[in-house]
Amino acid sequence: ALACCHQHKSARFVAIDLSPEALAVADANAKALGLSDRVEFRQGNRLEPVASEGRFDVILSNPPYIPTAIIPTLEPGVRLYEPHQALDGGEDGLRVVAPLIEESVPLLKPGGHLILEIGSDQEVPVRSLIAAQPQLKLVPTVRDHANHPRVVRATRI
Repeated sequence: ALACCHQHKSARFVAIDLSPEALAVADANAKALGLSDRVEFRQGNRLEPVASEGRFDVILSNPPYIPTAIIPTLEPGVRLYEPHQALDGGEDGLRVVAPLIEESVPLLKPGGHLILEIGSDQEVPVRSLIAAQPQLKLVPTVRDHANHPRVVRATRI
């Protein structure tokens, strides 16, 4: 959220995380970077903390998307540093992603954007989940420097 806030000077942001500790670190960083007047931090699950607040121009998420069985094989710098709940996407890596897609539809303004970071092997299932939402129109997937699918995007019709 802070990188987006820094890049988009006129926008306001609501950042959501399950972890109060992660939110405290993000809040301290926002203050240190002079961004705290444009970003609000809320603790909660997926989009629940903003579910009754109207519509958004953009919903951007880096959800937990790593399948549970893969976590022990991650490099120690990731596996030992990042909180488990920030990584673990359940059996197929879509435990958070699938409901997040459904929850985003009523919260996006017409023309609003859904932007999701994904695992490199999740493009097809995530695009299928989005395609199942008639109010969302898929746009091209963003690939990383190794040409792996990394960000799936859709626009609210």
